Amino acid sequence: MKYQGPKRFCAWMTNNVQTCSKTQREYRYHPRSDAHSIAICVFVAADLLHGSAEIRAAARKENFAFAINSEFRFSDGKAKALDLAGGIAAPETISTENDVGIPITKAPLTELRIACEAKAVMTEHVKSEPRVFSELNDSHQIAHRAPNCIASGIVVVNAAKRFLSPLRNNIKGQRKLEWTSHTQLHVTERMVQHLRGLPRSTESSPAGFDAFGVFVASCDNIGKATLVERSPAPQGGNRDHYDSFIEDIVKLYRVRFS
Repeated sequence: MKYQGPKRFCAWMTNNVQTCSKTQREYRYHPRSDAHSIAICVFVAADLLHGSAEIRAAARKENFAFAINSEFRFSDGKAKALDLAGGIAAPETISTENDVGIPITKAPLTELRIACEAKAVMTEHVKSEPRVFSELNDSHQIAHRAPNCIASGIVVVNAAKRFLSPLRNNIKGQRKLEWTSHTQLHVTERMVQHLRGLPRSTESSPAGFDAFGVFVASCDNIGKATLVERSPAPQGGNRDHYDSFIEDIVKLYRVRFS
C-alpha cells in the first residue's frame, strides 16, 4: 500500500481510549463518538497533501486548507456538516499545528473543492448495510451542489470475529461480557461487495462518487487493531482500494483546479 492512512488509523485505534461513563470500561471504539471518523479524515488529508503537488501548491498560494466536521453553506442556501472538506479558507483561520502538519481551519470554507464522507462498520455488518449505503449515497449528491467539487467517501470495515460493544455492556457492575460474534470473513466480504453498488461518476454521467475507497481492519474493541490487506479487502488495482481512492482525488484535483 502506497499511502499510509489505513496503517495510521490502525495504530491510532490501538492506542485510542473511549471510556464508558457507566462502567468505566475502556474501548478502542465507541459508536456514539466521532473520534474514529475524525482520525480517518486527518489521515486521508495527510495522504492527499503528500500525494498531490497541486494541493501543496494551493496550500502555499491560495490558502487551501482542510476542515473536519465543518458546516458548508451551498449556493442554494442549504448547509451541511461535512466529515472532511478541502478548499479555500480565510488565511488567518488556518493552522498546521497538528500531528501530521496539514493545514486545517475551524472556520467555514469559502470555496469547497473536496468533500469526503467517512464511515466505520465495526459490528452488525448486515444490519448496517441499508443505513451505511443510504448515508453515503446522500453524501455525494450533497457534495455535487458545489461546482466542480470532488465528491468522495471512505469506509473502514471490521473483520474481527467478535466485538465487544459498549452499548451491550453498559450496566454498572456487569460481570459477564456480552460479545457480538461475526461470521467472518463472510460479513466483511458482503459489506465490501454491497458498497461496490454505490454509483460512481463517469464522463457522461457526473452523478455518483468521484472517488470511493474501502479498507479493512480487525479489532475486537479492547485489543490491538490490525490492518487486513488480504481478500476480501480491496486489492491493489481495484477501484475501491485505498490507494486508488487517493489517486482518483489527486488526479481530479489536478484536472479541475490546477
